[in-house]
Amino acid sequence: MSKFKAPSNVKQFGNSDEKLKIYIEDYAYTYLQQYAKGGNYNERLAFLIGKNFKEDDKNIILISGAISAKHTRHDNGILNLTSESWDYVYEQIEKYFGGLEVVGLMQSQPGYGVYLNEKYVSEFRNNFNKLFQTFFLCDPIENLNVFHVFDKARENLLPVSGYFIYYQKNDAMNEYMIANKEIKPTITDDTQKEEPAEITIRKRQFERIKKSNNDQRKIVNMLSGLCAVLFLICFVMGTGLVQNEDRISKLEKQLKNLNVSYKKIEEKNEIASVFSEQSPKIVKDIEIETETPQKDLNTPQNIDLPTQNIIPKTYTVESGDSLSGISQKFFGNSKMVDKIMELNDMDDPDKIYVGKILKLPRGL
Repeated sequence: MSKFKAPSNVKQFGNSDEKLKIYIEDYAYTYLQQYAKGGNYNERLAFLIGKNFKEDDKNIILISGAISAKHTRHDNGILNLTSESWDYVYEQIEKYFGGLEVVGLMQSQPGYGVYLNEKYVSEFRNNFNKLFQTFFLCDPIENLNVFHVFDKARENLLPVSGYFIYYQKNDAMNEYMIANKEIKPTITDDTQKEEPAEITIRKRQFERIKKSNNDQRKIVNMLSGLCAVLFLICFVMGTGLVQNEDRISKLEKQLKNLNVSYKKIEEKNEIASVFSEQSPKIVKDIEIETETPQKDLNTPQNIDLPTQNIIPKTYTVESGDSLSGISQKFFGNSKMVDKIMELNDMDDPDKIYVGKILKLPRGL
C-alpha cells in the first residue's frame, strides 16, 4: 500500500476511532446523498471508490468517489448486484477514477433508519471479501447514515463511531457527476410490477412516523407552555413576597412582643405560687370576693397579694390539665384537690375533660 497523506481541510462527524479512520471527499458524499434521495421510496446501491491504507496499527479508508450500481436485480426482497453491475463499475473506474478501487458499498433504505437488514449484510459479505471494506447505510428521509465494517471473523458488521469529510479539488468525481445527472436504477420487469405496492407501504409507514413525530412535538410544545405559565406564577408570587417584606417584619415584631408578655405573666404566676407557700397564714386571713374585693385593714400595705387577682370563681379545663395541676396553678400546691372534688361533686380526680367548668374553693 502507498503511504497515506492526511487531508488538511476536514470536518469530523461523530467520534473518531483510533484504529480505523474513514475519510470521504465532499463531492462523493454529496453525490451519495442526492443519489439516495433521487430514489424517493426505493432502495438504491452505489459503489464507494477510493483506497485502503495501513499505518502502524491504524487502518484508513479513503473514499474519493462514488458510482451508482447499475444492472441490479431485485430478488428475495432486496437489490442484488450482478456480474453486469461489476462490469459497469470497473468501466467507470477506468474512465473516471484511474488508480482507485472499490472500497465499499452504499445502501439507502428510505424511512427505515439505519437498522441493518440481514439480507443486505449477507449480500455485502458475498461480494466484498477484503477485511477493511465499508458498508455505508443511509436513510435519505430521516437524514441518517452510518459506516460499518466487518469484525476480524467477518461474521458481524460493526458500526464505526465517526468519520471525516474532507474538502479538496476532485475533478474525477465532478466529471462523473456531470455525466450522470439523471441516474435511473436498472431493474427487472418483475421488480417494476412489485414497486407500486412497496412504495405505497413505505409511504404509509413514513406518514405514520411523520404523524408520530408531529404528535411528540405537540406534546413538547404543550409542556413548554405549561412550564412557562408555572414560571410566571412563581415569579408573581415571589414579587408579592418581596413587596410584603415590611409587613412580615412587623408581624415578627408583634409575635416577639406577645412572647415577652406571655413570659412576664408566667413569671408573675410563679411569684404568686412561691408567696402563697411562704405565707399560708396571711393567705388564710384574706377574704377574697369575686365582684367587689376590699382591702383587709390588718394586711400589711407593702405586700401585694397575688391570690386576690389569680383565683377566680370557676375554671374551664384545658388540654393537658389535671386536678393536681389546677390546684398547683391557683393555690401553689396540690392540697386543694379534695376540696375541688367536693365542691364539684366528683368521686374520681381523673374524670375531667376539656371544656368542663370547675368551681374553685375560695380559700385554703
